[in-house]
Amino acid sequence: MHTDQAAIVIIEEAPHSQSMIADITKADGLPATVIGAKPGQNSKEIRLQQVLHHINSGRVKINKGGPGIPLLLQELREFPNGSNDDLVDSFSMAISNIKFTPAKPAWRIL
Repeated sequence: MHTDQAAIVIIEEAPHSQSMIADITKADGLPATVIGAKPGQNSKEIRLQQVLHHINSGRVKINKGGPGIPLLLQELREFPNGSNDDLVDSFSMAISNIKFTPAKPAWRIL
């Protein structure tokens, strides 16, 4: 696996994504582990609040020069009052599904 490839792909478990998760999971040769994540009953705002301690403690690193990062950062700055919030919610769900270890950051966006 190249260092810029995802090791884990997280897909929100919703009625419209169940078959996609099953198909991807069954695919041979996939270089990443596929995880279905349930967002639960909490709002997007609460889901972000639940993972802020990982971000604020420096365990989540973002390479600001990476492609797509300006859009994510814009949504994070405008959240929860911005017109878009799907990237923020995906970001929150990804962080909540990562197993952090005390020694080093476990999340890095390139």
